[in-house]
Amino acid sequence: MAINKPHKLSSAQRDVLKNLVEGRPWDSHLFDRSAHGGATSTRMALQRLGYLKSGAITPDGREAFHNATAMSSPAMTQAAL
Repeated sequence: MAINKPHKLSSAQRDVLKNLVEGRPWDSHLFDRSAHGGATSTRMALQRLGYLKSGAITPDGREAFHNATAMSSPAMTQAAL
């Protein structure tokens, strides 16, 4: 029986989810045309993972974002050492 491993968010995925958690448009951190082009793949990956639906963050997306930010906090980094 396969065990589902949690998906490790990339920095681009964290940025998109952070915007949505904070009530901003998903692409508000982007500044030029090429960045928008690359972000399309990020948005599609988040939709495949079930973290976005119809441009809105899902409960699974919120959980993934909060788990990712908890693991990257300085306290967690020191605890891992």
